[in-house]
Amino acid sequence: MRYTVLACRKTDEKPKSNIIKKFSDSVRVSNGLGFTNDDVFIDRPLVERYSIEEDDVVAGMAVLNYNKKRNTWGWKAILIDNVEQY
Repeated sequence: MRYTVLACRKTDEKPKSNIIKKFSDSVRVSNGLGFTNDDVFIDRPLVERYSIEEDDVVAGMAVLNYNKKRNTWGWKAILIDNVEQY
């Protein structure tokens, strides 16, 4: 099933918690991709930009995202606020 956007506009409303969330968790890095313990995916460009390494604690914002390969919904990091390196 596909959807087509018919119209969009800027709003001052805050996104609902079922589509966006804050996260802060340790990260495991595999092949340049990051994964938190609470299932937030961190794409390669963010891992590289913030020099995220294994076991770093990363805080940021994630958005609900559909994974076509696995045919499942999950969380994808869109903003990194802080990285504590260990």
